[in-house]
Amino acid sequence: MPSFERLEYWIRSGTFRGMTKGQQLPTVDTIRDSLKGADLEQPQLMNEQIVNKARRNKALREGTIDGWVVSAMDGVELFESVKKSSKEALTRVIDGVTHYYYRFVGCMTIGKAPRIVWGMEPLKVREGDSCQKDEGEITAAKRLVEQLYKRFHHFTDILVCDALYAKAPFINHVTRFHMDVIIRIKDMRLNIVKDALGLFSKRNPDHIWTTKVKNQSIRIEAWEEYSMEMAHVNQGIRFISFVEHIQTLRHGKIIKTESKEILLVTTCQEEVQAASIRKMIHKRWDIENCLFHQLKTHCHMDHRFVDGLHAITACIHLQIVAFNLWQLYLFRYLRQYDQKKHPQAAVAERMRIECEIDSEIPPLLSG
Repeated sequence: MPSFERLEYWIRSGTFRGMTKGQQLPTVDTIRDSLKGADLEQPQLMNEQIVNKARRNKALREGTIDGWVVSAMDGVELFESVKKSSKEALTRVIDGVTHYYYRFVGCMTIGKAPRIVWGMEPLKVREGDSCQKDEGEITAAKRLVEQLYKRFHHFTDILVCDALYAKAPFINHVTRFHMDVIIRIKDMRLNIVKDALGLFSKRNPDHIWTTKVKNQSIRIEAWEEYSMEMAHVNQGIRFISFVEHIQTLRHGKIIKTESKEILLVTTCQEEVQAASIRKMIHKRWDIENCLFHQLKTHCHMDHRFVDGLHAITACIHLQIVAFNLWQLYLFRYLRQYDQKKHPQAAVAERMRIECEIDSEIPPLLSG
């Protein structure tokens, strides 16, 4: 639904007549007003019930990566504008012009489908000095972790984050709930980075293996050190360095060779092998590609349906409910769903068409 104007057209043209069984649908104005005064607990409770039902039905029984339930946390920015100002919007000044925007932190399982969104939390404006009034992403992320633990208890085994989250308060906060973290490291000035690389330079790799991805052959060298000290972190940290030597092949011939290094810190112990941790840090991009991109591209999450942080948050919570139902329908209910043969967007379009027409269409997939 690209806009409320399109929804209004669908309602007036009878698109949902077969679903509503003669009941009158609310007008778009009513929907908009309802979002502005919505009880945010209700859509979150809906999502809680859906996710807990999926967990009871063993949707996550085998884990999402190598037997572990792994989730990623990341931020997404929405609705940047220089015209639409709001006291609830975050701000930044570029070339003397104030830009207004909203930002949310989301948490979703990564790896094996179905991917489940645990929740999203908005960053809020702080009272006080206008130069430092906006809440940081780490603050919202800590609040989200605490809320998710209250709703789902031990909702994930391992939480994977980018370099922004390499902060002692966040690591201590997550481990307080008996969950491990894996965090990419990019700041070479950190003492733990200097110490670890100094140790690794004096010895051969601890692990070496080769893997193939599409037309690439990748040779991985891994160094790891346990019980390292990271400033203000309450427990010993495991530091891992991966060096990937990537050969791109075409017709059996090497056409390109490159190497890249990945540094990370983790609270995971020996039972989580280095090869599994490498998979997890690479799968962190699932939250960007499968959640934020899909919601923006196909569900128009980046379209401002309503104004005000409260109404925007209500919209996003409802989109999370829809996303989780959609993932569970495709990857748990349908027995023969093949995403390569039937892209998700094509299945959604087929379902929408079936709502609009009265003629019988042969079923696309069996449930």
